[in-house]
Order: sequence, then C-alpha cells, then structure tokens
Amino acid sequence: MKLTFRRATDDDKPAMLALAASVDPDDYLRWVIDGYMKERPGGFYLTEDESGRLLALASITFIRPGQAFLRTMRVHPEVQGQGVGTEFTRFQVDQAKRLGARVVRLLTAEDNRAVHRLAGEKLGFTLRGRWATWWDSLSLTLPPDGQATGVRVAVGDDAPALDGLFRESQEVCSCPGVFAGEEESSEMYAFEPAGEPLAGLIEAGRVLVHGVAAPDGLAVVTPSTGYDGRSTLLVTYLWGGPEARLGFLRHLAGEVRSGRATAIELSLPADQAEALEALGRAWHPEDQRPWYGRLYEKTFGR
Repeated sequence: MKLTFRRATDDDKPAMLALAASVDPDDYLRWVIDGYMKERPGGFYLTEDESGRLLALASITFIRPGQAFLRTMRVHPEVQGQGVGTEFTRFQVDQAKRLGARVVRLLTAEDNRAVHRLAGEKLGFTLRGRWATWWDSLSLTLPPDGQATGVRVAVGDDAPALDGLFRESQEVCSCPGVFAGEEESSEMYAFEPAGEPLAGLIEAGRVLVHGVAAPDGLAVVTPSTGYDGRSTLLVTYLWGGPEARLGFLRHLAGEVRSGRATAIELSLPADQAEALEALGRAWHPEDQRPWYGRLYEKTFGR
C-alpha cells in the first residue's frame, strides 16, 4: 500500500471527525480540532492511500521551543495492524524534526503493547517514565468542607523550602523533570530546565503547600475549563507524605463542595497517583481509577 502524508486543511475536518468516530463514537476530537488545526509550528497531519482515502490522522504540538509532542493519532479500523501507524509515526517524527524539534515525546496507555513495540523497538524511542491521569469530582467520602486540612496557598517566602521538596521528589520520581504550569494537557509532559522551577508558579498562586511550622508537601493546581465547559482544578504535581496527600485531597474536595470548582483532574507522574491510591481511602469511585500510561521520547543531536 502506497501512503502519502500531508498537512490537514479545514476541508478535511468532516472526514477527520468521521474517522475518529469510527474508532470511538465519543471521541473528544470534535472539541479540540479547531484549535489543533491552527497550531504553528505543528498542527494536524493526514495519511492517505493511492485513492485519496483518509487512513490516519495525528497532531504535532510544540509544548516548548524544541520540544514536540505527538498526540491524537487515530488509525482507521480497517487498516490497523497493516503498518500504517508505524509509517505515519515515522513521518511525524521526521516532520517534527524538520520543524525544529530537538526532542519528540508521545504518551500511550500502559497496556498498549503495540505502541510500546512501535516506539521502543521500531522507532528508537526511550521510556522516560510512567504517567497517570484521572478526571472527575473527588469522592464525597472524603471529610466535608471546613475540616482543617493544613493546606494554604504558597507565598514567596516558601520558595526555598518548596524547591528543596521538589528536588527531593525528583530523586525518586518515575518521570524526573516532568513539570507543568499551563492549562493545555500536553504541557504536563514538558521538561523544565534546571533552576528554580517553582518560582513563577508560586507567584501566579498555583502552588499549594501543606504544613504549619514548615512545608512538608506541595501541589501544583491550575484553574481551567474542561471541554464540556465545567470549571476544573487541574492538579499536575503532588508530593508529600500520607498526611500531606490526604490534606490536599480534603482541600480539593472542599473546593468542589463549595462550588468554586465542579471537577478535579489529576495528571501526575504515576508514582504520585499510586501514592494516593495507597492511602486506602475511597478518594475516587471504584470504577473510575486513574488511567496509567507510558511516556516515551526520542532525542536528536544538538
């Protein structure tokens, strides 16, 4: 099968949405397609056969200068397993490099062995770490709003202690260096340069701290709006012992009960989500456990 690759145009949107629906009738693509189409550099790219039939689509986004992220790949069910995804991903990597990427990353489900083989064995990606994401409001079995949580918004004077906590977490974190500060979910997979990664977030009021006498836990929380219009608190980093973790969960549950937010989204290095689950508390409905994935990356010469 001869494949051709090209950038998508607005005229392609009906076919793209139809392909996505053939893979998943509830695909979120319809909510993000317009924004993703406009991205420069990057954007949506398509794979077609000799007849011009759409076989696959995917988006390339630059989450930082030189850092590309491959997302939203959909392959038509009729050609899955025929090498289309492999060749299309190879094209995306080459295209990202042409657009200035020094590193390309992608995230796939923990149990998606086909993509693990594609990335790790066929295309030379390395496993950077594991990730976890969970969407919904926190379980109401958490203590009610008003109970002391020991949580407050961090201030500038907290920066030295929090920087020490952050560096401590990086020594054991399964995704070292992963940090997020923006609403766009792909920002969660950006790797900040060495230095003071928390200073700007503290100044913006996005860092929560646990501890009375001295900080013993930190969480990065960004107010955002979900695809469905709900006001969401996006948690992209959460570090501390069991008491600190439970304090953050109580605080977030209180935000939902008070109406200041309608939902919580956790997107964390996997070991941080596993630490929450290890609390042994019903902090989320039993049938809505976090989604676990693997973060792969491929680097190019400087």
